[in-house]
Amino acid sequence: MTLPRWSATTWTLASLSAVIVLIAADQVRTAVRAKTPIAASADAAESGLKPGMKMIDFQLPDENGVMHRLSDVKGQPFVLTFFCGCSACREMANDIARFYDSGRKHPPTIAVFAEHWDPAGTPSFVKQTGAKFTYLYAKKDPSIVTKYHGTPCPKVYVFDANQKVAYVSPSPEAGMEREVVMAIGRQFGIGPKGKRKKSMPAAPPA
Repeated sequence: MTLPRWSATTWTLASLSAVIVLIAADQVRTAVRAKTPIAASADAAESGLKPGMKMIDFQLPDENGVMHRLSDVKGQPFVLTFFCGCSACREMANDIARFYDSGRKHPPTIAVFAEHWDPAGTPSFVKQTGAKFTYLYAKKDPSIVTKYHGTPCPKVYVFDANQKVAYVSPSPEAGMEREVVMAIGRQFGIGPKGKRKKSMPAAPPA
């Protein structure tokens, strides 16, 4: 059987048809990818722990090499922050420190510095921010920052007395400091000026 020979015009039309088919296939593939939950999964991963979830325990050293375990804070709410030492971290630390009432006992606050931070810079950080927290260093175990999605920083968690997440700070942005300190205040019953909120008197019996 002899196959008919295609003319130049026929070959041109066939080539154009093939190109059109490939373009259409690529558009379909792109549309399908857009409808898959890949982006949603990534967003979920970036959010780290969510309210109601149990904390992830860890052990890190302080500036003196003394090891501290997160689970050592038992039976009381506490704050966990992740800093890298940048200006945004300093602003957050300063706002939290100012929010705490210096004349009253503030909630336990643990600050974890990212692995690149030099502990020698901590005294300057504390002097500039007034944040006298418990500072730990992730240099020996950077996975802690990853597990808690401590970057982009600053990142702030508030845990309840059962060591479950009560609050997670949003992605860093201008003005987030006020939201964070107010969330801390709600958890610990501290007012805007660091004063303990007075409980409302019970309504008289009818």
